Amino acid sequence: MELLDVYNDEGVPTGKVVERSTYKENLSEGEHIAVVQVYIQNKRGEFLIEKSAKTTGERYLPVSGHLASGEEPVDGMVREIKEEIGLDIDKEELEFVKFYLIDAPLRYIFYIKKDIDIKDLELQHDEVDHVEFMTTEQILYLSANGLMAPVHRGILPDVVNHAIRHRKYK
Repeated sequence: MELLDVYNDEGVPTGKVVERSTYKENLSEGEHIAVVQVYIQNKRGEFLIEKSAKTTGERYLPVSGHLASGEEPVDGMVREIKEEIGLDIDKEELEFVKFYLIDAPLRYIFYIKKDIDIKDLELQHDEVDHVEFMTTEQILYLSANGLMAPVHRGILPDVVNHAIRHRKYK
């Protein structure tokens, strides 16, 4: 049983905990669960995007997952990166970009500038079909055409601006 903390609109834990499998039925107005997402950028300026497995909807998205009960966002992101793509990272490598409340879940967005060889990754195949590096234009195309959640059209520019401000964007 996977337990998730419930947060208010400001991202503050309410003290309420729900089961992941039934959280939608157990949230009231103004209550949310949280997810973490990371945009991993290579030296060519492309971002690592995964396509989820058939069992999880076959959608494109950055590495992401639900924040477990009692877990800090940065720790949850480290865990999800390891689980989904088999990559060990130090939490100091993660740069927090922004907290979003767009649609149902709260989203904690992170950024990493890191060259990764895709063939060295160990994918969690029950959740991830494959990964590839994509340009911002490709990601925006996927989002505009329903292959990636539409919220990424708003998130991606903030990620790119973060990278530019920190002199990491190519």
